Amino acid sequence: HFSIEKVGEQFFIKDLQSANGTLLNGQELPAHDAKEIKSGDIITVNQLTMIFEMRDLSFSEKLKDLPLQAYS
Repeated sequence: HFSIEKVGEQFFIKDLQSANGTLLNGQELPAHDAKEIKSGDIITVNQLTMIFEMRDLSFSEKLKDLPLQAYS
């Protein structure tokens, strides 16, 4: 088992003493040692591999506020 926690604008992963361990980008996480994760990081638990991805849900709205010449 592992946990992911958001602190401010950052995310942290923590291995919760899982039997098989948790890997972050191929490196084993020490139990209960929180490590920052960023979009594109690879989390592996046993035979399961996940890619952590952050999306800015307000991106489309932000584009509307840009001057037209920013699109060209």
